[in-house]
Amino acid sequence: LRREQEMLLEAVARSMNEAGPRQAPPASKSSLKGLKAFAWDEQVASSARNHSTEDKRECAICLYPYERGQGVTEMPCGHMMHSECLGP
Repeated sequence: LRREQEMLLEAVARSMNEAGPRQAPPASKSSLKGLKAFAWDEQVASSARNHSTEDKRECAICLYPYERGQGVTEMPCGHMMHSECLGP
């Protein structure tokens, strides 16, 4: 039975590698325009910490911390990111 499980796992791994990475389609420009965008400052940082257990002082995409005055966009799920990380 153990050999059969190993063979099954190997087959699944091969299948996943052949399929390549699966990514969600990019968001439309119109849906991005509807998101909340603002400049990062200490008041925003304090509010973000108070409303979430997740550390929101760094971008959810590039993982670099926000700097004062940088453009930040908040997704409907609450994740925030540098506006420039969302692309053109």
